[in-house]
Formats: sequence, C-alpha cells, structure tokens
Amino acid sequence: MKSKKMNRYTDSERLSILRDHFETGSSRASTARKYNLATPSLINSWINRFRFEELELSSDCKYSQEMKKKQETTSTESSLQSRIRDLEKALAYSKLEVLALNTLIDIAEKQEEITIRKKSGAKQ
Repeated sequence: MKSKKMNRYTDSERLSILRDHFETGSSRASTARKYNLATPSLINSWINRFRFEELELSSDCKYSQEMKKKQETTSTESSLQSRIRDLEKALAYSKLEVLALNTLIDIAEKQEEITIRKKSGAKQ
C-alpha cells in the first residue's frame, strides 16, 4: 500500500480545509481525498484542536445554508408569481375567446334568424 507524504499545514490552511468540509457537508474521507491528506483522522484532530473556531465555522455554514434556503425560497416565490401571471393572462384570453364566440353566435342568430343555443328548460 502506498503511503502518502506527510505535509505540514499552517493553521490558516487547516481552518480553510475545515471550512470547506463544513460548508460542503462532505464526509471526512472525501475531504481527505480532496486535499490529499494522509488520513481522515487528521480532520478529527483538527476539529478537536480548533474547537472554538469549529463553532464559528459551523455557525458560518449554518448562516450560509440559511441564506441559500432564503434564496431558494425567493426564487420559488418569483417562479410561482410568474406562473400566476401566465395563468391570469391565459384566463383573460379565454374570457375574450368566450365573449367573441358568444358575439358570433348572437350575430349568426340575428342574421340567419335561427336559434343556435340550447334552451334551458326543465330537465328530465
């Protein structure tokens, strides 16, 4: 089995890797592969070492996730509003179409002197 080279990471690099780990929500193993870390347990030790920063990082991540949800909500709301506008236009068009057809029937009944519409009498 091939061993990975032991790299020394600065605190800022470690915090950057931890921030990425929390923001993406990926597993420790996938984060270790992504940054070519010797072992995923390094992430565990860094989390323990930077416990206070971790709280800050995770709260930043929660804030960014909340912002993403709000953006998704606003985009959903805007798409729903555009859908409502489209449906209102379609309704207005349908009303105009019905009005035009009724006018056509009225004109045809007057000119041809025939009844086209059904009589609404007693139903059996």
